[in-house]
Formats: sequence, C-alpha cells, structure tokens
Amino acid sequence: MLVSRFFRVYTQWRWPNPVMLCQIEDKEFGFSIWDPRKNPWDRTHQMPIITPAYPYMNSSYNVSSSTLRVMTEQFEFGN
Repeated sequence: MLVSRFFRVYTQWRWPNPVMLCQIEDKEFGFSIWDPRKNPWDRTHQMPIITPAYPYMNSSYNVSSSTLRVMTEQFEFGN
C-alpha cells in the first residue's frame, strides 16, 4: 500500500513545487540553505526535494529537465 501511494502522489506532483517534510527555518548559523527567494541558483532546480534537517538543501539539485521527464514517466509506469 505504501509503494502504491508513493507512485500515486509523485505521478500527480506539480514540479518544481518542492517536496518538504517540514517548513524551512532560517537559523542563522552561517550555512547556506535552499531558498529560491534569496538564491537565484535555487530557482532553476527542476525537482527540489528538500532535506528535513539544517542546513536545508535540495537533495536532487542535479536533476535536469530530461531526467525529470524520465522519472515522471517511470512514476506513471509504477502507478
């Protein structure tokens, strides 16, 4: 059931909306965090999946538009 829901959710996900388990808190410890409002590079990410611990980073920063297309096709196939 869990695997089925995984594929159903990610088949319907509207990329590039980020996947986040919790809200991002800027703790001001001096580390750079993922924030598309402040960092222009973060705005270009195709498939942002944000880590749930500080410093918050995109764990899928190297996904390109072609990789996203292939992954989306595979999510649909799995669903």
